[in-house]
Amino acid sequence: MERRRFLAGLTGLTGAALLAGTQEAADAATMARRIESLLTSGTGGVPVSVAELRAALGTARIAFDACRYDGLSAMLPGITAAARVTAAQRSGRERDQANAQLADAYMLASELAVKLNQDGMAWVAADRALATANLSGDPLAIAGASRAVAIAMRRQGRHEGAVAALTRTALGLGVEGGTPQPQVLQVYAALLCTAAYSCAQNGQRAQSLDLIGEAERAAGRLSESTPKGRLPTPSNVAVYRIGIHTTLGEPGVALDHARKVDPHLLPTPERHARWCVDTARAWEQFGRRDRAVTALLAAERAAPQEIRRPSVSALISGMRYGAGPVPAELHALARRNGLA
Repeated sequence: MERRRFLAGLTGLTGAALLAGTQEAADAATMARRIESLLTSGTGGVPVSVAELRAALGTARIAFDACRYDGLSAMLPGITAAARVTAAQRSGRERDQANAQLADAYMLASELAVKLNQDGMAWVAADRALATANLSGDPLAIAGASRAVAIAMRRQGRHEGAVAALTRTALGLGVEGGTPQPQVLQVYAALLCTAAYSCAQNGQRAQSLDLIGEAERAAGRLSESTPKGRLPTPSNVAVYRIGIHTTLGEPGVALDHARKVDPHLLPTPERHARWCVDTARAWEQFGRRDRAVTALLAAERAAPQEIRRPSVSALISGMRYGAGPVPAELHALARRNGLA
């Protein structure tokens, strides 16, 4: 009965209803409380099969990729509790597989916490993801969790430690020999993209460009149709170039890279919105607030909840109250998203 209730609950949060936005909206504070409950509750949950866990996490990833952060925050506590108890009650290969799924749940929680600027909880969730991934023995789960830890480190100003962890993990994947599987190449490129952006934030221009160049070479070995949502394809890596050059104070170069991105090749609404927001930041730094607003409106059309993230809200507020003319569309955008 408990297991059926758990699965029925997940069904209520999945599928077309979730992606169409009919799930009840939650504000940032509510979503943060849900992540907190996921991290602090050590009990509850019912064991399910590894296949059921994998399916539930697949739906959770779809919610993230669609920028349905309110729905994702509602799903994750139940999925994590189920994965935790399943791993505890299984043995052998099934336990390892359940731990890999639990690590994925913690990684999603960390990514969501980053979206909400909840950096402390992001680090806690990432650390749990890495500990659980190590228990699973899955090298890709370990690499993904290591990347989540490094992102949390970077956001706390620990750039050099983050880059060291990322590059060490990337080298450990051994992609330089033979013909690695596409998913291995994607994880390798993702690690290097994050390392490159971390270097840019730390003012290390040459190292940043070397790392993103290597990520581009790795992604160039992939087809644009390679599935995996947030993990790099060539177009995904190109989006990182925008943020890197904007961070380095080179908005003209960033905009050159933004123009080269074919939005039809970006695999998810989240990636599309990230391209738009990063382009908006570059236009604002370039002194073209009107073009920045156009990019933000495109992000809103692709993924409304991405616009409500604290960092994007701060960008909008800074543009509204900074020196110079303010387009009327910017005030309207702020009002629609509760920033008036």
